[in-house]
Amino acid sequence: MEIVRFYFGSSSTLLSRLFRPDLKREDLYDPEQSRVIPARTHAHLHLTDGLPGRSAVDVARIAGDKAAWRSVIQIGLSMATDHHQGYIRTGFPFTGRTTLQARGKWLPLGNHPRQTFVVHQLLSCTHPLPFQNLSYRAEPSSRGASHERSKPAASASREAKKAADVSTQTLLEKDAGRLAGATFSFTESQRFPDLIPKLVYRKQRDTREDPQRTAASSASGPIVGLALGEPASSDRIRPAELEAEPQSPPAFLERVVEFLSCVTDLTFRQLTNSGEDGWTVPLEVLVEGLPLSLRWIWSAADPSRRQRRRVAILRVDQDSGARVWVIVEDNEDDECLVCSYSADESSDDAELERFRRGFAEASSTSEVNVGTHDDPRLRVPTSELIRAALSRLSDY
Repeated sequence: MEIVRFYFGSSSTLLSRLFRPDLKREDLYDPEQSRVIPARTHAHLHLTDGLPGRSAVDVARIAGDKAAWRSVIQIGLSMATDHHQGYIRTGFPFTGRTTLQARGKWLPLGNHPRQTFVVHQLLSCTHPLPFQNLSYRAEPSSRGASHERSKPAASASREAKKAADVSTQTLLEKDAGRLAGATFSFTESQRFPDLIPKLVYRKQRDTREDPQRTAASSASGPIVGLALGEPASSDRIRPAELEAEPQSPPAFLERVVEFLSCVTDLTFRQLTNSGEDGWTVPLEVLVEGLPLSLRWIWSAADPSRRQRRRVAILRVDQDSGARVWVIVEDNEDDECLVCSYSADESSDDAELERFRRGFAEASSTSEVNVGTHDDPRLRVPTSELIRAALSRLSDY
């Protein structure tokens, strides 16, 4: 069971589907519109309706690795087998070597006090996932990392619904109000370090408010219970969903996110999202051929320490139009460099491609004094180069 929880426990909806003895690929993703091939640089996944975007990485593993598909098939079959008595039997969802971090307890055998290790909780697995970059499509969940702000329903509509006689109404699964599905979040550490340098993002997310959910507001009666998984009855039981809690933005991005969150009549969503912090991706993942000084940030206190330079790209929508904000991590002290330009009306992945092309051209043509020093940290004045590239990108 711990293997199932660790590798496929990103949401309770995904887990509930994996328990089906007759599981089909179509229960998880659309095979006709999905392409997850390890040999290719980019993978795309079209999640089946109802699965949250948080499960995209887990489903991509299933779609791109035959061993993972065999593993999830065994979950439901083992529960349906009489001699297993409902216990789950499955194996690791990959073949090859990995490094695992786990919590557990050593058990003795004979004169050996630490002969067998019993795993209580898996913490980390280094086996590579079957993609380099991943885009996915999914219906928006009730709570996520996009930080979109929707407008409340009109007060007149709320009062009209409150006046309705709920005792004569028929409860349907599509009804909203206080019986609408809820999402409960929990914190999650990085399960797969392989995700840190990889780009995972959502394509063409629909941020428009569901008019049916708005109109229904609060017509339903009191909630009598909660149930995990997908709604499947007419009882007054509110379907609940468990998802990992979205991470806070990194320090260099906090002030930008705080500013945007305080502006009224504005929505914004992320176009970048890696497994490291849930907000950014390494700049070198988006833009190929960067000089070393732009790929890395060296510590002034300890020149031997370095980290990948990160970038966050947000789409900001207002009544006056949509813009793309690019926030690049500066050298130190949690500083950042920001630029914005008018958003294209095409898809999110088209915006990312536009940034890749524009930043690459701008950084290659920016006039900077590169010098001849052997140390790559001193070869390019990085802040000036980034400012020049962003300035050109603003007019791209």
